[in-house]
Amino acid sequence: MKLDVSTISYDGNWIDHGEAKLKVRPHPRSLMNVTMKDGGMVFSGEGALDMFVYCLVDWEGIVGADDQKLKVTKEVKKKIYDFGLGKVDGVSIADKVMLEARRMAEEIEADKKN
Repeated sequence: MKLDVSTISYDGNWIDHGEAKLKVRPHPRSLMNVTMKDGGMVFSGEGALDMFVYCLVDWEGIVGADDQKLKVTKEVKKKIYDFGLGKVDGVSIADKVMLEARRMAEEIEADKKN
């Protein structure tokens, strides 16, 4: 069996979210805190928040009330996650990041199977 792990990156990619850009990285299994139930994965609220905080690395085009770039801190990320902030076409920043992080992880796994 040959595995090429040199092409796997934890760095992440920039994705568009409305007028903003989000830098999202895949969520590695080593950081997962999930329960298996009925063939699916169940994330606790805290586990899902941890995943969001890890996967959202940076952003561009997001400003605070003072019109200055909003700092990417754990506290700000928690508020964005908890209250579903930053919706574009009904999709919050948290939802976008979680979907993209899962897609990236699945893409890496599928690529390595082939």
